[in-house]
Amino acid sequence: MSGALQQQQSDRAELQQAVRRLTRTVDHLLDATRLESGLLQPVREWCEPADLLREAVAAAGLNDSDVRINVAKNLPTIFVDSRLIQQALGALLSNAVGHGNLPIDLSAARDDSMLVISVADHGPGLAPGEEHKVFEKFYRGPRTRPGGLGLGLSIARQLIEAHSGEIVVRNREGGGARFSIRLPLGEPMRLPSEATA
Repeated sequence: MSGALQQQQSDRAELQQAVRRLTRTVDHLLDATRLESGLLQPVREWCEPADLLREAVAAAGLNDSDVRINVAKNLPTIFVDSRLIQQALGALLSNAVGHGNLPIDLSAARDDSMLVISVADHGPGLAPGEEHKVFEKFYRGPRTRPGGLGLGLSIARQLIEAHSGEIVVRNREGGGARFSIRLPLGEPMRLPSEATA
């Protein structure tokens, strides 16, 4: 009797996890459709880059042993829709988990007037010519594991472009792929008292 009960609980937990994944996928698809049609505009707020990365890792269900986070010192705050940026990062983290070996390297650094966030895995990397294809809707590469719809990276690109940013991917030396998000930093945040001074 207890074995059957444990199996039911295991089946229920697996079903709940599948429902959460499906709900998240539908939500992301709706956001992408709203972005394309202009119905969804980013709701921007000042965010600390380190907080964005940590929150994206937590939302993806990953922990410190799964992801090595490296944030450059003295990065300025950035004016973005944190929910949409975390969603894009979540898609990149999910992709890295599916194609690489843990841990994933997640970093943030400044490059002139841009914030560069990189997600790097230790998997097989991209086949020649895949650098642009991976961002197409429903594209699933030849090395893709079963599961997924081929939408995550396409949606991530749309979310980043909605912030006047760009996302690119390159193979890493020694194996794996590195996805890099480039977001404009813009003007630094000023307190109301500083703005009038």
